[in-house]
Amino acid sequence: EFTSLELYQAYADYNDMIEVTEKVIGSICQALHNAEVIKFGDKEINFSSPWERKSMADLVKQYTGADFLQIK
Repeated sequence: EFTSLELYQAYADYNDMIEVTEKVIGSICQALHNAEVIKFGDKEINFSSPWERKSMADLVKQYTGADFLQIK
């Protein structure tokens, strides 16, 4: 199964698009589960806004210890 959503907004940047994405996903969770926090196995996933924002470089460093911005 694969689901895709594509949209465009004039003069929007990635900050605008993540806000739209947060609202869409939060609305879907609310419609399906009557909540924006859902249980998945023994974990809870919170889909309410705002979501944590981190750069790819920060995530690589966090999970691997490698700081590829310092590699020359």
